[in-house]
Amino acid sequence: MNKKPFWRRVNRGLVVSIVLLCILFIYVVTTQVMLMLEKREITGLVNDVRELMESTTVLSDKQVESLKSESSLLAEQNRIKGELSKIFVKDSKYFENAVSNFTDNIKQQTEGIQRVTQRDDGRKVDDSISIVQDKAHAYYQYLYNINGEYSEVTSEKIIKVEDAEQMLYLDISFKKVNGEWKIYSIVNASWSSIDQRIRRDG
Repeated sequence: MNKKPFWRRVNRGLVVSIVLLCILFIYVVTTQVMLMLEKREITGLVNDVRELMESTTVLSDKQVESLKSESSLLAEQNRIKGELSKIFVKDSKYFENAVSNFTDNIKQQTEGIQRVTQRDDGRKVDDSISIVQDKAHAYYQYLYNINGEYSEVTSEKIIKVEDAEQMLYLDISFKKVNGEWKIYSIVNASWSSIDQRIRRDG
């Protein structure tokens, strides 16, 4: 008795369905891997901004005095521009606004408004990344324990703060240029106040 050929013995619809499912599975896995790699690249850019925010807010007494000089402040501003230009979309109209985020950190210290003298490594408390084609958006929050001082508005007295909590808020837009993610706009890069209202002991 002759056996039927293999293709006549199987359900061709079932085979086609299995093949399509395999293709779909490969597509989903590949897409997720690519998305993970893109999110990792964006996270790296967020960390660059975070490190620059940290470096401009814990200055030594010598640095604070030096940066009161207009020429020293301009030199530091140029350094910041150089660092940002590496990770920013070229000719972004939001570039100068981004530079201001960091120079404002310095001015708060040189003008005696608020100063952090010691900060721990901090920890991430919230994060989200959304990607749509060649555009992306990231929102991160970090919590730090700090020592510092600030000028009280009413009395203008310098108030010392120890073991306080401070939040860093980062809200950043990105654009993919020539296959590489770059920052398009720093929507927000700011620190919470270090005044007595946010001390952990109340």
